[in-house]
Amino acid sequence: MAPVTEPADLNGLTVCSATGSTSALTFRTLIAPQAQVRTYDTYTQCMTALSSGEVDAVTTDDALPAGYATRGGPEGRFELAGFRLTEERYGIGLPKGSALRAKAQSALARMVTDGSWHKAVEKNLPLLRTDPPPFTD
Repeated sequence: MAPVTEPADLNGLTVCSATGSTSALTFRTLIAPQAQVRTYDTYTQCMTALSSGEVDAVTTDDALPAGYATRGGPEGRFELAGFRLTEERYGIGLPKGSALRAKAQSALARMVTDGSWHKAVEKNLPLLRTDPPPFTD
């Protein structure tokens, strides 16, 4: 298989994602419409299919493949393609009016300010290159 250096390189390949994911839909419609998208119930199943050669690539949010690529064992054989397909942020969902909102924002702000957020990302997901979370309403 030729190296994948840009999204168009995935056309003609078999790419895995979780059933019903936004990643699978975006991939099919915007990224590489000529790729064959295979879906499984979980990303663990996608990684197993990648490991066995059933699929050529896996598409999902940044954190999952970054985690698989840095783990020991067979998952350590994987690498990131090095490009972003979309810009999507993670969030913390709470019920409207939750008293936990202020505590969660305070904890995140403290982690960003004291550097512990960056240290946690570097320790657990060293291949993930991302900015600290924004604080929005």
